[in-house]
Amino acid sequence: MRILPQEPSAAGFMIVSFLYMLILTPLPLYLIPVAMTLLLIHLSTFDETFRRLKISPKEAAPYLALNIIPYLVLPLFVKVNLVVLVIPAIIIFLYLYLFKSRDNPHAYILGSSIPTLTSFIIIYLSPKVTLTQLVFWYALAIYVSATAAYIESKLPWRKVDPRTALAVWGLSLPVFIFKPCSLIAFIEPTIKFVRNVLNNVKVNPKELKRFGWKEMSRFMLYSTLLLILFKVF
Repeated sequence: MRILPQEPSAAGFMIVSFLYMLILTPLPLYLIPVAMTLLLIHLSTFDETFRRLKISPKEAAPYLALNIIPYLVLPLFVKVNLVVLVIPAIIIFLYLYLFKSRDNPHAYILGSSIPTLTSFIIIYLSPKVTLTQLVFWYALAIYVSATAAYIESKLPWRKVDPRTALAVWGLSLPVFIFKPCSLIAFIEPTIKFVRNVLNNVKVNPKELKRFGWKEMSRFMLYSTLLLILFKVF
């Protein structure tokens, strides 16, 4: 079993979403080992869970249980915010529903946000849930989903309308309303998605790896700017 997902972007999204939420809203020291253990479970089972899902949900059931059961047991020992898990549960169940239809681009776009759900480890263990936490996670999830649609639209063998990425990105408006300073972080992604609509140039398959790392660096820029803005203002 791998410790990290084979896909670097998935590992990056999971670690950054967890770490940045921890920086935004630090946990009591005694809960950090608990949070790290939960993160390690998700990281080490991510690939195998999705591999088995491609076969059938029944095949993936043991791995899904391994990811879920700790959250149901922990309330017996520490105070947690169990109700916040409704959000990741809805996303995962909706993804599983869409996943029934093979090669469903909507499933891929929604599923791309699943790695950001590691933010909820911190929210779940936090002494108090705040709107700032939820909005910060939402801003990460929308960016990752919009970028997934953007990437799909750039692949020569896919038929995803480039306007899809811009439409998904439009769902980030509540973040700007809640935190107007987030506009600073929104500038680069907005330009990227608009330019893709105006001129959708397909990526050369030989350049896919380089393209992937470029998008990962853009995510790091966006998420780091967002963290600074949420922390300072």
